[in-house]
Amino acid sequence: MSTTITVIRDKSVTVSVSDSSSATLAADSIAASGVDHTHALTGHDNQRAIVDNIIVTIDANEHLADQTFFYVGISKARDQAVLVTAHAKLLVEKLKS
Repeated sequence: MSTTITVIRDKSVTVSVSDSSSATLAADSIAASGVDHTHALTGHDNQRAIVDNIIVTIDANEHLADQTFFYVGISKARDQAVLVTAHAKLLVEKLKS
């Protein structure tokens, strides 16, 4: 699954996800604070990198949404990690199993 920044405005950032969902984040929100110069990497691109801030998007319905994927994504952050998902309760249940 990939995420693309589709709109940047003074007060918001809109992202589109490859599963056809999208989200608009307040520009001053924690989720949008990791967006810097519109650069983004997939988990595969970022395998050996450690970054100051990271935004991890996980779709609870994705077959790769498991504890390993979650840990690999979140563990790349030195200072701050933000998790973005559309179905938090479902994702929590899936990560527990």
